[in-house]
Amino acid sequence: MRITFRRTIIAAVSAFFLLTAAPCLADVVKTETVKYYMVTGKGKKEIVRSMKRNSPIKQKGRTFQGNTSSQIKYKFTWIRKNGVCTINKVTVRIHITYLYPKLAQQTSKAIRQWWDTYMERLTEHELVHGEIALESAHVLDRALNTLKTPNCDNVEKRVKNKFDSIMQKYKKKQKDYDKLTEHGIHQERFKGIQHL
Repeated sequence: MRITFRRTIIAAVSAFFLLTAAPCLADVVKTETVKYYMVTGKGKKEIVRSMKRNSPIKQKGRTFQGNTSSQIKYKFTWIRKNGVCTINKVTVRIHITYLYPKLAQQTSKAIRQWWDTYMERLTEHELVHGEIALESAHVLDRALNTLKTPNCDNVEKRVKNKFDSIMQKYKKKQKDYDKLTEHGIHQERFKGIQHL
């Protein structure tokens, strides 16, 4: 039985990343929401059919069971010093939303164990999507905190271009991750974000 997983662009960050984050990354503000859609059934086949029927995550004729989406916003101020415009204060905010199936009824112990294992794998896959999204927010924060331009008239354009460039790069990482793991079916292939 092959169940596919899906994310829309764009978690949990590893303890290592939190402990080694540079000071300029401290202004990234992360919030999360976890949502569920209900599925029914007492056996595996019934539950899988229910997920395919009830999942709101559909794209290009395919139905996916899990989803991670993120929204990144930024604010900044700038100052002119010695003829150069420098970003003065940056705040980057990221909100990550996870969507998972949830069993609506009690099942046998064997089915519950199968379901728990399935959800662990699905959650593991989706949390990496969240980590990728969070990393993009930190990269944006670092890039904006070091941005300088001689022309103060184009600061906003420069910031927008930098944002678009970083988001495009991380959109590709999200796609590469799904391609590598086949949407979580082969999660064991994932060896870290740095390898994407």
